[in-house]
Amino acid sequence: MTARAPIAALRRHVAARVSPQARCARAVALLAAGQAVKAAALFGRLAQSGHAEAQFRLARAYLDGTGVPRRVDEAARWMRRAAEGGWTEARFMLATLYLRGLPPDDDAPALPWAARAPAPPAAPDPRRALHWAHLAAQAGSADAQALVAHILADGPPDLRDPDAAPDWYRRAAAGGSAQGQLGWGLALLRAARDERDRAEAVRMVRQAADQGMGSAFYVLGTLAERGEDAEPDPIRAVALYRQAAERNVPAAQFRYGLACLHGRGVARDVARAETWLRRAALAGETDAAALVGDLNAGHAGMAPNPVEAAAWYRRAAEAGHAGAACALGQMFLSGAGGVPDRAQATHWFQRAAASGHAQAMFCLGLLHDQAGDGPDDRRRALDLFRGAAERGFAPAQCMLGRYLARGLAGAADPAEARLWLHKAEQQGERQASVELAWLDRTESELMGAGG
Repeated sequence: MTARAPIAALRRHVAARVSPQARCARAVALLAAGQAVKAAALFGRLAQSGHAEAQFRLARAYLDGTGVPRRVDEAARWMRRAAEGGWTEARFMLATLYLRGLPPDDDAPALPWAARAPAPPAAPDPRRALHWAHLAAQAGSADAQALVAHILADGPPDLRDPDAAPDWYRRAAAGGSAQGQLGWGLALLRAARDERDRAEAVRMVRQAADQGMGSAFYVLGTLAERGEDAEPDPIRAVALYRQAAERNVPAAQFRYGLACLHGRGVARDVARAETWLRRAALAGETDAAALVGDLNAGHAGMAPNPVEAAAWYRRAAEAGHAGAACALGQMFLSGAGGVPDRAQATHWFQRAAASGHAQAMFCLGLLHDQAGDGPDDRRRALDLFRGAAERGFAPAQCMLGRYLARGLAGAADPAEARLWLHKAEQQGERQASVELAWLDRTESELMGAGG
């Protein structure tokens, strides 16, 4: 019996060394040692045997391209299996992947080394994301609790539950989730009744910033800029925007670029401004793209680059920025950077005018005015000038006054013409004074003839 004891102990030792959990731990050690391919191979063999942690780690390897080709669809297959096996981190990660958009489930076996063609991208699926996030949240994942709160607060209308969202943010914050701290801080800010409430809200946002969360720095920057947590402090605001910008928060990159452009809270530096505005624009900030277009068009002292300007204006215009569409129309009209193209100019003016952009309405009106003496063109020009004039655009007020004074699109109306010409003159439109003088002279001649 005594002789058998060492043998039994040896067997237990060997079993421990070859157990799935021990092999998974060895793969983790290989990964930490930089042997990603060997680690992924070991994760793959364990994953095929149904080991949930190995499935999760293999999925992460496919997501990151660590030791295997980067394949989101294969990552999704293994992440689903790990999630279905009860691995909490996999459930949370699967929820985030569904929010981005995952290929639909299929019956094809998941392989450790993907040989099939990549699946096409899919639309986000917030409902599945909420399902998996909720399971992970109930298991105690603070980040999953924050994700549940996010979907309940800002997801599709049929999934929203604004009464439940703050409590999930509170639980996530208590669990140390930076996203939860930010969400709970913002919820406290919205509900704050006094300075004590506001101080607690700001403290929570600062906790998220202390964890390095870029969006928290951005929120603190907006509070400093507006003076909502103390006196307005543009220097501190810009410093916070820069920290957020360096953490790839597009809105902060835009704000920091603006500050550099105008010298607010930081020394004016147009080149630095263009760099940060460009980064924000590439991340989807439409206003930033329009501003980069302006800078390359020669604004703020930058050397003009019409080709670059047109490219950035187009990016912003296609995203719905009316000012950029109008600027692009003007470039096509003048031929800046290429050959004039009246049809393209008209197209972009029309897109901007449809959004109520006064200058675009005015430019379209001029195109109709220049088209000829046809009554339809003149009436259309009159309507466009009136629309722009009613929005306060002085050149349009002047042209509307001219049309009404001279009866260019119907009966003359000297009284209304004077009203619009005076408005344009008050805004410094010199041509309005010329038109008023013409109107005075014409009326005087008519009175003289009548006398």
